[in-house]
Amino acid sequence: MIAAPLLLSMGVTAAFVDAPTEPTGQVPIEWRAPPACPDVGRVRDHVARYLGAAELDARGAAARGTVRREGAGWRLELDVRSGEAWERRTLEDPDCALLSEAAGLVIALALDPIAVAATTGARTEEGSERAAAVAPERAAAPAAVVPAPPAVRAEPAVRVEASTRDRALREHRAPEPPRDRPAASSRPRGFVRVEALAGGGLMPGVGAGLGVATGAHGRAWRVELGAEYWPPRET
Repeated sequence: MIAAPLLLSMGVTAAFVDAPTEPTGQVPIEWRAPPACPDVGRVRDHVARYLGAAELDARGAAARGTVRREGAGWRLELDVRSGEAWERRTLEDPDCALLSEAAGLVIALALDPIAVAATTGARTEEGSERAAAVAPERAAAPAAVVPAPPAVRAEPAVRVEASTRDRALREHRAPEPPRDRPAASSRPRGFVRVEALAGGGLMPGVGAGLGVATGAHGRAWRVELGAEYWPPRET
């Protein structure tokens, strides 16, 4: 008579232990990718990096990503929910690691676009300052200068021979070493855009507004999130 209640209690405890739970404060992300691509943990790292120190409110947010081979590269189909609506993004790139970083950026933009704009803007300024500091060190060395032969005062035949030798030295002078050119970055680059708006409608006159957009772009994709504000007009 005592064994049955005891077994029932153990079964209920086991059911609670096996139930999956999402990490506290993180967005539920379903990530399907081949073993050669980064896993869901790497995607979460990118989300945290783009949000910076902003407080995360993941209520009502979720993401689903699937990476597949597409020719010589990779194709990402990413569905992101913010609130009640789902939005799909399709990205392609030869590098699967860049697609995982782009997925983290899209998810971060859906959560807090202002925080993403702040972190990407700070990294852009830091990169520009670092490039300006390194540029003088990479300046090309001046080409080797071949000293001109000493002037010879002799017969005209000797002067003609010296002129021929000068021309030969100029023709065989070592070419100027090529300047170092910074390699084009394949990492996503962020941007912020502010623009003035003007429009008309049923009311007389022209209304003025303000538009703000933030996002990022890669070699073959672009993600942008914008908002417009139109102040009320009196009739």
